[in-house]
Parts: sequence; C-alpha cells; structure tokens
Amino acid sequence: MNNTINSARKVIGWNINQRSGLGKAIPQFVIEELIHQDADIIVLTEMYKCENLTSFWNQMKAAGYDHAISNNEITNEVAILWKDNTSVLDSEPQTIITAKDNLNPNFLRADLRDSDNEVLSVVGYRIRIGSGKNENEYINRAKQMKIVMEQLEGITNPIIIVTDSNN
Repeated sequence: MNNTINSARKVIGWNINQRSGLGKAIPQFVIEELIHQDADIIVLTEMYKCENLTSFWNQMKAAGYDHAISNNEITNEVAILWKDNTSVLDSEPQTIITAKDNLNPNFLRADLRDSDNEVLSVVGYRIRIGSGKNENEYINRAKQMKIVMEQLEGITNPIIIVTDSNN
C-alpha cells in the first residue's frame, strides 16, 4: 500500500520575518525558492498581509499548491501550503485570533486528506515575544505554549508541527 501519510514527505518551515510590517512584499526570491524546493508541505511564519499576497498565492497555485492562512488582527500570520495533487483540505482550518491586546500565539491547523482517505494534521505556530525587558516575558511565552498544547489535545491522526517557538 502506498499511503502518503506514512511515506516520506518533504516539509519546509520558514520564518519569512515580516513581523515588523516593513516588508511591503514577499520577496520574489522567497517565492522562487519555495517553488524550487518542491516540498509537499510548506509552513510559513511571520507572514504579513502585504501588497503582493494575492500574487504570491497565484504563483504558488500555478506551481501546484493550495493554502490556508490564519486571520489575525494587524499582526503576523501563519500560512500552510500543500501540494494540491496529493491532499485536500479536510475541514475548515483552525486558527487562534492574535491581536496586539492579547497573549495568543500565532496558530494555524489544517487537516489534510490524502487519496487513501487518511488525514494528516499540519500545525504551524509562533510564540510571540515582547520587548524582552518585562520580567513576565517568559511567563507569557509559557502561557502561549499552554494554549498551543490545548489546541493539540484530542488529535488522534498523524500530525506535523512546524514552529517558531522563540525560546
């Protein structure tokens, strides 16, 4: 049996470091490298809803990828991309809303179903950091990690986790 869940997959995790919002666009070299790597699954952290996001999705779609993205409020996003000829989105992606006034991590989970009807959960998350000058900084990071662990409870199918844990 050639089960794609149990077979080797190429997975890329990349913090594209747009957290400052200074990046007006995803650099073309990032797009070209992602396509060149020909990964089965790509998880991008520190994405920002920038000027060329639609163009990015279109270029990745032309290269054979589908995607899901978190839906945060004026802060970083997490994106999960997968080869559309190997998997389909099994259910609505799960995200935790991150805003400047809460302590939630950037988080996205996409459950993918393959041609053998097997489900693989792909989770991308980023533990947010503050200025580092606050004595509660590590306590806040631990609280975010607890939120992530609560999101993972109850998953019984195989899971891939790609993270920017900032620890």
